[in-house]
Amino acid sequence: MRRLAVGCGLALVAVVALLLLGMVAVIGALLPSLPNGFSSAAGGVAAGRPCAHPLETQGYRPGPGAFEPNHTGIDFVCLGDLTIVAVLPGTVVVADDGPCPDTYASGLRVFGCNVVVETTLDGRELFLRYGHLTQGSLDVLAGERVQAGAALGTEGASGFATGTHVHFEVDLGAPSTADCIDPVPYLDPAIVRCPCNG
Repeated sequence: MRRLAVGCGLALVAVVALLLLGMVAVIGALLPSLPNGFSSAAGGVAAGRPCAHPLETQGYRPGPGAFEPNHTGIDFVCLGDLTIVAVLPGTVVVADDGPCPDTYASGLRVFGCNVVVETTLDGRELFLRYGHLTQGSLDVLAGERVQAGAALGTEGASGFATGTHVHFEVDLGAPSTADCIDPVPYLDPAIVRCPCNG
């Protein structure tokens, strides 16, 4: 009888172990692949994401000017952790930590507290801007090298912002909204997109 109980106990442990291994395999198969062969990022955030769980709230709409109906980047709100991280590795060329006004008025900086990271990818010089960060939250200084996934600061509402979010922009050749290009190819394709952007 005792042998039967031990045998049943071992069989139960084996079944549970197989179920757990099966769950790990299924979860691994469901995880998104990273875009353009990017490797996983530092800090546990998937490469190509400006924060761990970004939700797009406004898409890229090129056109003359940075204001409605045009938009020079993509806006995201971070679900859970509000830490903004580098999408790609590079060198910080702007680390503007304040004073960063919370409302927009003529002459004030549109992106408020922001970080710009310069990188070269496929022979193209790119400047990745992370705008509207919280004043006093920046984790980097100009001239610093960062890896993908490195903390840059905290999501905020500084500059011209109607709510807490991060403005992610990619500029080609110079850190200027006049040189913005579509950021989508540099982002994880599994990011939840805003249905309002079509």
